[in-house]
Amino acid sequence: SEIESIQVTASHEFFHAIQYGYDGYEKPWMLEATAVWMEEEIYDDINDLYQYMNSWFNQPEKSLDHVGGTHWYGSWIFFEYIDEHLGGPGMMKNIFDEGVGTNSQNGDFSQQAIDDGLATFSASFRDALNGMAIANVVMSSNPGSGAEMYSYEAAEDFPVDGPDIFQTVNYSDGEVEFVQSTSLNKYASQYVKIYTETPILVTLDTLDQSLSDFGLHSVVKYSNDNYEIFSGDSLFIYNSLNNAEEIFAVIVSEDENGFDFDYSLKIETANTPPAPFHIESPVINMRITDTSPEFNWSPSKDDNPMDSINYVLEFGKNIENLVIVHNGEDNFYTPPEPLDENIIYYWQVYAYDLGDNKTYNSNGIHRFLIRTSTPQQDVMFTSVYPNPFPSINPAINSIRFTIFLEVEENFKVTVTDLLGRKVADIFDGTLSPGFYDHLSWNGRNMKGNKSPSGIYYFMIETESDVKNHRITLIR
Repeated sequence: SEIESIQVTASHEFFHAIQYGYDGYEKPWMLEATAVWMEEEIYDDINDLYQYMNSWFNQPEKSLDHVGGTHWYGSWIFFEYIDEHLGGPGMMKNIFDEGVGTNSQNGDFSQQAIDDGLATFSASFRDALNGMAIANVVMSSNPGSGAEMYSYEAAEDFPVDGPDIFQTVNYSDGEVEFVQSTSLNKYASQYVKIYTETPILVTLDTLDQSLSDFGLHSVVKYSNDNYEIFSGDSLFIYNSLNNAEEIFAVIVSEDENGFDFDYSLKIETANTPPAPFHIESPVINMRITDTSPEFNWSPSKDDNPMDSINYVLEFGKNIENLVIVHNGEDNFYTPPEPLDENIIYYWQVYAYDLGDNKTYNSNGIHRFLIRTSTPQQDVMFTSVYPNPFPSINPAINSIRFTIFLEVEENFKVTVTDLLGRKVADIFDGTLSPGFYDHLSWNGRNMKGNKSPSGIYYFMIETESDVKNHRITLIR
């Protein structure tokens, strides 16, 4: 209506006045794109700015700052993405605040102003550009868990379903397909749609340019309307292909210094890792009476018909120092010599193919206890790990040990120093028969202060026995 036209025009032109109050020399594309964005911010229900979307999405290979026609008006979608995911509407003020410090009269610093503004949100111009390029093909307000960063609140109301597809590839197993482009501008994107029923590897060749000038992403849409996003210079696309509805490769030109964004995209059959598998016996947390147990695990599979699978069994008494005892095609193994009893053993298996792609058994490291004698009221426990502590692995922030109970037991666990003085309380209570590995010490005393380097002991007291296990703390 007439009044709506006046309203969006007023918000647009008044925002120009505000922009000139910051930097009258800022580049026109950024002034126009943010002014159109302001129309949506002030009059969200009018949607006059949707008129720019069709032509803009029909030419995603054109730069954000392309001069001519209405393309720079359509670039409002870039700032809409920033608004929704990288700092909210206040980020526009940050960008213009930063733009004051770069004199646009002497050059084009629009990209720098955006980069500086987004830095206050721990983001960058490239983050925004790549995020928008992905969101434009996702085109959903609810793309599912893990893809929330690529949504638009009003996606279902937009007059576009997504960007123009540069090329469509119908891929057949064993073939090698190439997609070549000489038409990608800076700060722009192109989209390749792929139909495949076999796992594929997509690799970007930037010819004589730096890989850092480009972004490469895969977007997989599933039948439940959820999306999965991967990024990198090479991309494996193989997860749940049977449920994949659409697959896209997204190529983004990120750098302002480049003038020639020619590239080649290679699509070939992927050498995928072996399929997940599980351990069958000895069952995890099992007490067994056989000192010569047979280790069994279910066979894995490989989607590559010309590939083969071998298995490696890692085994030992120390969870941090498992050794290889089997490497071969068989999915079973029997130790050549009987194993010691009254010991808790740990083991895991991984499958690998000719490309050295590895897949470990599900449920992680398994353990079992060998005891042939009649169960007694007794506590069995492994060597603590890591020992010495702390570990070189920063993810391990406590020293742990495993207890196996034959019968229900009341026991108390403390940490003492060399003189027998209590340093920390670990546990005091009753547990049923079985394995327990939640007992740990973080290296601090009862006041919460870090204990100094030295020798300490885990002391385990039961109604009939006291056991000690030596540990070393290194600061």
